[in-house]
Amino acid sequence: MVPIGGSGPGERAGRAGRIASLDAIRGIAILLVLLHHYITAPSAFPPGSLGERIISLISFGWAGVDLFFVLSGFLIGGIILRGGHEDGFLLGFYRRRAARLLPLYLVVLGLYAIVAPCLVATYDTRAAWLASAVGAPLWSHLFYLQNFFIAAHQSWGGNWLAPTWSLAIEEQFYLVAPLLLLTVPRRYLAATLILLIATAPLCRVLTLRWTEHFLPVYVLLPTRWDALAIGMLGACAVDSAQGRAWLTANPHWIKRALLTLGAMLATLQAFGVFARSDLTFAMIGFTLIALFSLSLILAALFLDNAFSRALARSRVLINLGIISYGIYLIHMPVFGLVHLLYAGHDPRLATFQDVGVIAAAAVITIGLAALSWRYFEAPILARSAAVSRAAPRSEAVQQAA
Repeated sequence: MVPIGGSGPGERAGRAGRIASLDAIRGIAILLVLLHHYITAPSAFPPGSLGERIISLISFGWAGVDLFFVLSGFLIGGIILRGGHEDGFLLGFYRRRAARLLPLYLVVLGLYAIVAPCLVATYDTRAAWLASAVGAPLWSHLFYLQNFFIAAHQSWGGNWLAPTWSLAIEEQFYLVAPLLLLTVPRRYLAATLILLIATAPLCRVLTLRWTEHFLPVYVLLPTRWDALAIGMLGACAVDSAQGRAWLTANPHWIKRALLTLGAMLATLQAFGVFARSDLTFAMIGFTLIALFSLSLILAALFLDNAFSRALARSRVLINLGIISYGIYLIHMPVFGLVHLLYAGHDPRLATFQDVGVIAAAAVITIGLAALSWRYFEAPILARSAAVSRAAPRSEAVQQAA
């Protein structure tokens, strides 16, 4: 078995064995998330204005989460495929996942528990954007069940913790993925994953018919597992000697897939399909985005061109990718607090002054995430790695961290 991070095109290793191009893709994903939450979502330009038309052209930032899902399926799937049958693998796997995800997550939950009541007492209804009582109860976040409550209430609740719905999906995926990859015989695994991918649009259609609301479609694992399974399917291809040899010898097919899927998505965006929460989008939108995301990952790893070289050398994207988890967890609390403390209201984008406030929130978010990584998250990961030093971690395991 050939580990991800070998000598193929685009696989230039970065610090501590990380794959630079994949960190850069993670950086693209977090920039898309910031674009959506900081620019698109709070825009308040009048209908038909230039600002409104510009916003409509860049209203695809929410797809950054889908890119995260596919990358997670790709990396975690690869880890399980390569080490899943080793003694003590599952214990080490979940210990590493806990060390990576839980510390900062618990800090964010704890700060919410302390700060939210103070905001409500001080700002009353103006604090509802950050700390709404509607939605998932705080305890549900401790067990990564918040996405079920969001779906049941058909409400995001307070935006401080709203983005954690995707973490709930990933944690639920971490329970399912080892069971799937370690019990299904390797010769049937690709077919099983393809079947799983095919069921997701059906789950979305049935959920939309049943609930008559798009939010449950967006936040539940069965309606989103095509992205994770597509990532795992890519990991199966890369982990197979035959699949990896084919990808190495035929990079032009990766390029064609990237361009074709990109053109299809651009067409759907131009016709406003992504702006609608409807049956058409539920059937094809998410899966196409996931397939494009996988083609982007494979292009970064196997294409030897200006694109892959730019990804591997982009220090901005690579560093953003490394601290992306921190950015994702704190970007909404920082965004809401900056607006509440400075302007006394929820975030909005309508004036040049609003642009300045948004820029300040972005700088604070990235700065805090960088400090968190250097002084909090990375030391915890180092201690966790020291505990399992007897079983050296592959580059892919480090990348998933």
